[in-house]
Amino acid sequence: MPTCLIPPHSLSSTPILQTCPPMSPFRFPLPVTSQSFSMKDMDLPKNKSAQAAEHIKKLIEVGHFSTTLPSERQLADQLLVSRNCVRDALEILTNEKVLAPSEPSKRRQILIDSETPSQQKIERCIIITPTPEHKAPSKLLVQVAKLRNLLAPSHVDVSIRSPRAFRRKDPSDELCQIVEENPNTVWVLHQCPESFQLWFQAAQLPTLVFGTIFPSVNLPSIDSDHTATARHAAGQLIRLGHKHISLVIPRTTLAGAQNAEVGIQQAIEQTQHEVSSTILRHDFNVPRLTTALDKVYRSATPPTAFIIQNHHHFLTVYSHLLSLGLKIPQHVSLISMVDDHSFEYLTPTPASYSTQDKLVKSLAASILGIYQKKKLSACIVPQFQPGQSVSNSYQ
Repeated sequence: MPTCLIPPHSLSSTPILQTCPPMSPFRFPLPVTSQSFSMKDMDLPKNKSAQAAEHIKKLIEVGHFSTTLPSERQLADQLLVSRNCVRDALEILTNEKVLAPSEPSKRRQILIDSETPSQQKIERCIIITPTPEHKAPSKLLVQVAKLRNLLAPSHVDVSIRSPRAFRRKDPSDELCQIVEENPNTVWVLHQCPESFQLWFQAAQLPTLVFGTIFPSVNLPSIDSDHTATARHAAGQLIRLGHKHISLVIPRTTLAGAQNAEVGIQQAIEQTQHEVSSTILRHDFNVPRLTTALDKVYRSATPPTAFIIQNHHHFLTVYSHLLSLGLKIPQHVSLISMVDDHSFEYLTPTPASYSTQDKLVKSLAASILGIYQKKKLSACIVPQFQPGQSVSNSYQ
């Protein structure tokens, strides 16, 4: 049980050490120990600033803060002390060479290392994604359920967070708060923009990207190879005589969509046939996607084949083309770059690409190995499942 100094209530003027209730004077409790001490063998802090300094130093040692400290205001809120007290505590740690001297408009740099990687224990994995769990797509929920099952023997809790920072130009403040509230956490970024990936990279936190990293980012990532998948799909269609291919991707800043576009272009450059491509970008809005489909079919050279990156947009394209009187695959061929359980109920069966459980298993292994400096990144090439939605082009 933790201990603290209790003001004397007797005639004695010397503070006495008493047992506190299970509530730390700070918002981040220090580890509880069962070892007993006597007054003569304890080096107790003499004042509140010294106590705050000891607490901040311990949080650094256990890896709660890695490279920089939060602002003085945030520390004061977390430790339940005044900013003057925090300022004095930081001065103590600066004199002890724990922190670098303060610089204007910059956070205090940490000069000492935390515990060695082998000593650090992962308590939780938090998946940062733009959609709240109750609205998340079924595919992600299935992956999270499998991840929880894989990490359960290691007692690692898995949760989903969808912070408001996704709707802000600068996500720093809210990301700082979330990170500070969750020590001993491995962070998994799912469908996060470049600003999020760069922030976690700069913070030097144990972070994995469950998706594609941007060229400016050097975080470990677990993803299927969007470039290779799109290139292979386009190559399949070109060999079947298709000369007008359309790629359906979201209008987004996600790196995977950009890589899919690169893959289509590579396939066209590698062929000797005259092949054109159309990129249909949509903003996850079904009416706008169907309007775009109507527009391309009013053009002089409508597509004879579609490659669709997202499984639920595949369902939109599939059903809308049927509503236009087109037969699949007699009039138009369709390939999905991902697989989904809903495809089992469609006829003809969609041609698609599947990674099965390889992505989730690789993610679980990387989470558990993040402190052991094992190989963390994995770029998995999915397996093509022919289905019945692709045929020769008759145009």
